[in-house]
Amino acid sequence: TLITTPISYSKDAPDTSIVYKAADSMLFDVSSNQIYLWNDASIDYKELRLKAFKIGINWQEHVLSADQELDSNGTEIGRPHFTQDGQTMEARRMLYNYETKKGKIYELLSKEDQGIIHSSEVKRIDDSSYFSKKAVYTTCDAPHPHFGFEASKMKVVPNKLIVAGPTHLVISNIPTPLVLPF
Repeated sequence: TLITTPISYSKDAPDTSIVYKAADSMLFDVSSNQIYLWNDASIDYKELRLKAFKIGINWQEHVLSADQELDSNGTEIGRPHFTQDGQTMEARRMLYNYETKKGKIYELLSKEDQGIIHSSEVKRIDDSSYFSKKAVYTTCDAPHPHFGFEASKMKVVPNKLIVAGPTHLVISNIPTPLVLPF
């Protein structure tokens, strides 16, 4: 007779594999239960894809963090790219809890239908919608848009709806007196 013992994993272990890699180096910090990846780092977890210059994985908190870096000329390299459920986002810095599917994103650039939304700070909630602070909706694809509608608060439900408070037209970083109530 063959006797087998089932493998038991920690209750904190993810329910599937997290595949991660980096071109430069990896650091496993056993005392804090974290992993750090540098230079062309990437993570694949279920439907989530994350690429950035620097990525951290905190196993206890279930948090992924991603950051860009500045090269010797001060040029941004390795800006975080986040893809989940067919939605792609690019930002300066990201924090994402892979258990709750909530996150905080800084200087987000996202494409919605025919437009582009530039947000200074974003809270992503579990149903893939997000709330933005100081967001600009534009069709200009320049890194710093020449025109757009700026709102202090905005909610985006991808491929369905964009809701904003009072907005005003901004041209070349100059606010115009044209204000829309919603």
